[in-house]
Amino acid sequence: MTEIEILQDQLKFIDRRLSELEPLIARLKPGDYERQELQDEQSTLAGHRRATDRRLRELTGGLDSFERERAAKNAARTEALRAARMRTYREQCESTARMFEEQGDHRNARLQRLAALDAYRVACHEIQ
Repeated sequence: MTEIEILQDQLKFIDRRLSELEPLIARLKPGDYERQELQDEQSTLAGHRRATDRRLRELTGGLDSFERERAAKNAARTEALRAARMRTYREQCESTARMFEEQGDHRNARLQRLAALDAYRVACHEIQ
């Protein structure tokens, strides 16, 4: 996966989670512990989104289409493996987060969801 594709994937992931957070926060009372954790997660994700968007804009202004195509072709097999690992890692993080929520541990649930942002780093470390 090229860095541009990774950043685009990050933006999709962040946008999906931010859209999930809105109704969850709205249904909880102000001052509720779970609401505070969800708002903290929302704030953290918004910061990650701004940084990711800024980096994506920097990259797309400097690379031509030939360079992007060549980089994608050279990494096709590795890309497929990493993409599969990223999906698995995110699913594991979400599953663990749901388990923590069922136990009432909203802080660790939030941390697990934020750990899903590291999916690409984990995949790169495991698949080289």
